[in-house]
Amino acid sequence: MTELLEVSGVSRAFGGIKAVDDVSFAVAPGEWVGIAGPNGAGKSTLLNCISNVAGRYSGTIAFQGVTISELSPSRISRLGIARAFQTVDGFSDCSGRDFVALGRLGQRGASIRSSVFGPRSSYRKERSAQQAAEELLAKFGLSRMGDLPMRELPYGVRKMVDVLRVLVSEPTIMLLDEPTSGSSARERIMLREMMSALREQGVSAVVVDHDTGFLAHCSDRIVAMAEGRKLIEGPPDTVFSNPAVVRAYLGEQPEKKADPATS
Repeated sequence: MTELLEVSGVSRAFGGIKAVDDVSFAVAPGEWVGIAGPNGAGKSTLLNCISNVAGRYSGTIAFQGVTISELSPSRISRLGIARAFQTVDGFSDCSGRDFVALGRLGQRGASIRSSVFGPRSSYRKERSAQQAAEELLAKFGLSRMGDLPMRELPYGVRKMVDVLRVLVSEPTIMLLDEPTSGSSARERIMLREMMSALREQGVSAVVVDHDTGFLAHCSDRIVAMAEGRKLIEGPPDTVFSNPAVVRAYLGEQPEKKADPATS
């Protein structure tokens, strides 16, 4: 069976320092793969390579059997690879609903601005995107956040809204970069519930996060990194109990590591 996503020998250097160094892994259809590692491990740079916003890298990345290494980020997105970023600060004046709708509009060649000043077809696209956004917000209990500007939303809620922006584009695979960063314990519980619901829908994902409890909960398999290289790959329990991972990432015995969502 052809893997959904194949990352083969990918390296990316900045000023002679390899942020990602010969990393390989694959994602099967419907699978969730977590990327774990300390700060500076190269996790976000690896996601940037997959979505091709990191600049030129060596190695190859294939999606559904087709090499995408030379494609533009917008083309990669239209193929069904949708990316959530660590911060969404550039959209502070955008309402939660409009921000989610951007995910659908971006996939379908329109924008909220063009829908206002453009032809009726653009307006219909914008209304369809708004309806899809409203349905997703309601599904995950965030309807009341839809009318608020992003700057007024709690940071953890902004991250959830960003995941919905990714989801509304109906992706084949999601790239989620630190979805729990800045989240409260309650928001992390909500995110765990959201991830469980998304997994049931059959969408695949690559998830970067520092919260090992969260990664273990939502991932079928973990790729642990340190200093740009892959240390180990396998089931969450196996990876997070590995001595090399404990030394490089956890910094303490794994049984002492508490999941903030359950504490």
